[in-house]
Amino acid sequence: MERTISIIFRYLLSFITPRARQLPGSPAQTLASDLIRLTAQPPRSWHFRVPPGLGLNKPLLDMLSLYGAIRCFYSGEKTRVHLNWATKTQHPWLEVLPLEVEEDIIPVNPDGSLSCFLPPLQTGRCSPYRQQKYFLTPQLAAWLVNRIWGFTSLRQGQYEILERLSQGKNTLAILPTGAGKSLCFQLPALLLPGITLVVSPLKSLMRDQYVNLVKNGILGADYIDSSKSPEEKEAVLGKLKAGDLKLLYLSPERLQIDSFQQQLAEAMAAHPVSLVAIDEAHCISEWGHDFRPSYLRLRHFLARMQNPTVCALTATASRYVRQDILTLLGLNYQDMITPDTLDRREISLQVRLMAPEEDYHSELLKMLDTEIPRVLDCSLEEIHTRGAGVIFTPYAAPRGRYTQPLGSEEVAHRLQETGLDCRHYHAQLPDALRIAIQDEFKNNGFPLLVATKGYGMGIDKENIDYIVHLSAPASLEAYYQEAGRAGRDGEHAHSIIIARPRQEKCLQVSASVLPGCCNGWQCEYTGGEKCSYGIQAGLLALEYPSEQEVLRSFTNFLCKLEDYARGGVLFRYVCPALQSSQQQKYLYYLEQLGAVRDYKVLEYRKVDTDQFDLLLEVELAACNSLENKHWLAGQVADRIEMYKAQKLNMLNTVHLYIKTDTCRRRFLMQYFGDSTHYQRCNFCDCDGITLEAAPKAVRAAGITRSLELLAEALNNQDLSRAITLAKRANSHEIADDITVRSMRELEDRPYNPAALYLAGIYACVNPDTRAIALRNLEGALAIALEDCPQLVPELFAGVPSPDVVNILAERYLGSLDTAALRQVAAALDPPDQYPRVHLTLMLPLLQQIIQVLKEVPSHDC
Repeated sequence: MERTISIIFRYLLSFITPRARQLPGSPAQTLASDLIRLTAQPPRSWHFRVPPGLGLNKPLLDMLSLYGAIRCFYSGEKTRVHLNWATKTQHPWLEVLPLEVEEDIIPVNPDGSLSCFLPPLQTGRCSPYRQQKYFLTPQLAAWLVNRIWGFTSLRQGQYEILERLSQGKNTLAILPTGAGKSLCFQLPALLLPGITLVVSPLKSLMRDQYVNLVKNGILGADYIDSSKSPEEKEAVLGKLKAGDLKLLYLSPERLQIDSFQQQLAEAMAAHPVSLVAIDEAHCISEWGHDFRPSYLRLRHFLARMQNPTVCALTATASRYVRQDILTLLGLNYQDMITPDTLDRREISLQVRLMAPEEDYHSELLKMLDTEIPRVLDCSLEEIHTRGAGVIFTPYAAPRGRYTQPLGSEEVAHRLQETGLDCRHYHAQLPDALRIAIQDEFKNNGFPLLVATKGYGMGIDKENIDYIVHLSAPASLEAYYQEAGRAGRDGEHAHSIIIARPRQEKCLQVSASVLPGCCNGWQCEYTGGEKCSYGIQAGLLALEYPSEQEVLRSFTNFLCKLEDYARGGVLFRYVCPALQSSQQQKYLYYLEQLGAVRDYKVLEYRKVDTDQFDLLLEVELAACNSLENKHWLAGQVADRIEMYKAQKLNMLNTVHLYIKTDTCRRRFLMQYFGDSTHYQRCNFCDCDGITLEAAPKAVRAAGITRSLELLAEALNNQDLSRAITLAKRANSHEIADDITVRSMRELEDRPYNPAALYLAGIYACVNPDTRAIALRNLEGALAIALEDCPQLVPELFAGVPSPDVVNILAERYLGSLDTAALRQVAAALDPPDQYPRVHLTLMLPLLQQIIQVLKEVPSHDC
């Protein structure tokens, strides 16, 4: 253990004693070198004598404090030293005593060297030493963070995560944006004996964290991505093999390659993995807003690495995404740490809804010229002098008439024409240019970046003062993460969504799953640019094709697999680059259905600048496991339809958010199920943004019990409880909370009858949300008719809009028998408000009367 402590001591000294490092051969540098060698020996109570006037007293005490901290982390023991000058004990892990005896004294020479036996200086930054548990206290953690990064304190939730990881416990950490997630794995990475692998989904995110480490002087970190040449990748693996790396950033796509795993295992043969950090862990779940199929193979990799400690981190994750992360990584519910609140109180919130005749560019200029300066109380020039802004666009560089104005390149070009200093950023840029823009923006080389959503995931820049979303995003989770790029310095920042709302005619069409414009590039009603909803619906249609297309595509895929298998169970084939994501998902579905035992990526084969074919190896469960193509295709099509419905519900929730007239912060906190509750925050456009009134959370009387009843109804998918709750929740605020939380539930379980009913019961009154509400009520009614018809009368009676009731009656009452119809009619009073219901009830009687009249012989008068 002492040799390992000495290695970590040398490693930390190499970048947290800059003065000594700048003066090679100085007494302080020599003292550090000899002290490292001394600490590699079994511990004892050292006695140091330092001649006066050398200026080495403070450096020696400083180094001993660091050594004591590391030794305390490894052993839990206090270090005792004797010094020949009077000084106070500064830390619980270091006890300083006066030099009272003349035996075993270690003299410090004028050149800083120690006059005692010293073993050879060890090389490398890693050790093969293994230990199940380490010892970390809040005070020790705070001191180390201050010593290494200069932070004055830990943020909420950080210590709990650090403590778990120091005890070798797997952890899923849910922390809000700007809460310091990266520190939670970087500090253990520096202290633990082995290597920490960090799985990161984006090249920009990997490089950003790497640059931050280098900027802080932290050595022993590197990354491998497609922008590096083969020689550079080999050099990184060489450093890994030599034990010179403590942190290595990798993409999940690279980590799933079998040949790379072998290279990695060989390189780390002498230096095992101490920790695997999985950043943006929500990407592992298809329920999440940034699903990446390559994340699904991480558990196989962890098993190959002998299951090291895992730290999975994300900023936002619903209940089902969290459960997915735990299941797919082999973690337990007890391994999860959640924050007290996800609220970012320093960010004010605003939505600007555009009229049909307005265009995005003009509206963006208004926001930049007047609105943002007004809210932040200083001119745009002053904002750009001290800080920066980010504009998110839905497209990168399209060339279509209706899409080009919302591409990041076009928006940046137009802003540059007005004299603003800005750049564009998206994943399609050449690596060298993309890296240069990222670094220049990071280092305040220019104040305004126009980017696609790839920049919104985990990029850390402290002085971003405003975020603009040019068109509403695909989900509130994505929006909140991207808006969270702002305000990381704790100062007031502003977030604006500029959105074009749906046309009234489009809103009235509720039966179709996606709007008619989803397969085109312009609005089918105006003939011009699509609304924000239509833009995201179009992207959703590209990701999730129709059920017929899925059945055809998946059946063709099964036929190809059979051809490759040739009657066997183990085979290899090359997957084209453009189909790799889809085919990996298909293989995962087949594995879940029991038709495929295992599959893995053997290697990537480069076919273009940024495109790679995949060589895959597939093992079938049996020679005939793909025979029942009809059943397999049906199962996969049903699953994809469910995911499509979930993503559509995400879009519907965003639509509710941009159209709400109540407190936006309250809406967001209810959406995330946050314990923080607002009557109004005074920090959004609905309440009026008042700089003097900082957001304050207030627990409204009676709200707690209603939300508890709501949770019970949603968790149990209990339509009866939902109907009872709807009768009790008679205030406007509680109704809004129930609607938002129910919409969030539908993003996880699109066919939950309680959520469908509650998401529609209040929203149907508002014309802007009636189409969504009607679609949800139709879903609840369809389930009730099949599973619990006795609730149908109550369901109808609870709908506050007679117009909506009459529409439902016209569509569904034909499914009820006469007795049930009477019950529905009796529940709806007065009859003149519900003519379709009563006419439907009378129709069988009228038909009987007509039949009788037909049977009575006519008599001529």
